[in-house]
Amino acid sequence: MELNYRNFAKMFPEIASGEYRYLRMEAGGAMMPLHLEWIAADVIAVSHTYTLNGDLMRDPEMTFRVDREKGTLEPLTFRQDGSIQIYQEVYPEPGKWIPKLRSDLNNFAQQWLKNISQQNYHKREAVIEQDGEDVRLTFDQDGKAVEPAAKNSGLGDNPTVRQIYEHYTPMVRNLVLEDTAYRNACVNSDPDLARLECSAAIKRAMLAINETLLLKQYYDNSAFHDRLHQEITSETYPALSQPQPEQAAENSDQSYGPEFMYRRLSVLKSDCEYFLGAGGRHEKHLSEGGSIEKQIAKMRELYDAVPEKPEWLTAEDIDRYEQLMTVPEQSVEWAVSPVTLYRDLLEMTDREINRGGWLYEQLRDRTNDYDTAREALDGELYAYVKHVATGYPDIMAAYHTLPKFREWLIEDILEQTYQD
Repeated sequence: MELNYRNFAKMFPEIASGEYRYLRMEAGGAMMPLHLEWIAADVIAVSHTYTLNGDLMRDPEMTFRVDREKGTLEPLTFRQDGSIQIYQEVYPEPGKWIPKLRSDLNNFAQQWLKNISQQNYHKREAVIEQDGEDVRLTFDQDGKAVEPAAKNSGLGDNPTVRQIYEHYTPMVRNLVLEDTAYRNACVNSDPDLARLECSAAIKRAMLAINETLLLKQYYDNSAFHDRLHQEITSETYPALSQPQPEQAAENSDQSYGPEFMYRRLSVLKSDCEYFLGAGGRHEKHLSEGGSIEKQIAKMRELYDAVPEKPEWLTAEDIDRYEQLMTVPEQSVEWAVSPVTLYRDLLEMTDREINRGGWLYEQLRDRTNDYDTAREALDGELYAYVKHVATGYPDIMAAYHTLPKFREWLIEDILEQTYQD
């Protein structure tokens, strides 16, 4: 907990000191936004998030108790949203705590902070308190604070909400019309995806204009926010949705650059989560042709095409979605006992690893600690599983759909092979 506190304070000094009450950071389209927020005098929430059907999903969120005097960062809770939801509490009730969970979450947080430190996150928005009021700060692409405009662009000292709206809406509209990602979405995607991209374009326009009067109304006045989004979308989408000749000639996702492909992958991932959850497994909720087969094929196509693989989606995740979406819920009848399938896969995988190679060397190297060996196995396991289980669909279905199947496999392989 002391090590995590030192790393946390080094990475987020304004949050650790209490100067910032809230901080949002970004690292490009391949990474989910990072949020840090004080939710109590000594408790902070840290989360990665994405949006699914208008709901904010945490992937994951952890809360910590911060003790500046002792220099400790104690994990309290862990939350994971999505089709498989997780919520864990170190202190589930007064007078009771779970030491092993605290240790496990502390180890997870250590690796999480290490990953974040390597992913080039930059500040984009922060909230500080001045004279008893919240003041919002914004930052440019390099994480440098952007000073608010000294003048309110000729609006006077006390403009009305209507005056603010009428003054800034044309500016926002013009920036949105020139937004490359939104223009691409309008001619290459379905209307729902284009509208999602329009919302993102409006937010980018807000940061580009960066005027305090506009930002306050946009973030604090829901009627202002909703009217602006509705008006800008209804005016710009019809104008941009007809492809130009040069665009129609190359009507493919890959022709629109990595940022667009990351966003499309994110939407397809959200479709899968909704299909498995509130969508009731209805294919009409899948944006890629209303078909599981087409949805998964498009995800694999885009995943193979992006130059940098996103942190929030892996090839293994796509295979897992396919298994979960094609196997009827609560209706799996195993021809072979899942216990037998697990033992067979453990034996085959362990045998293949012990043939030698980079992973075997990582597991046997006595200079590697347990966490390093586990990280190596976690990154390479799926490649071994796919290799040895080719032609065994029941084993692959069990690997992807049975709770804890993968976790147990990692633990047992480490027990059998790690520095033995």
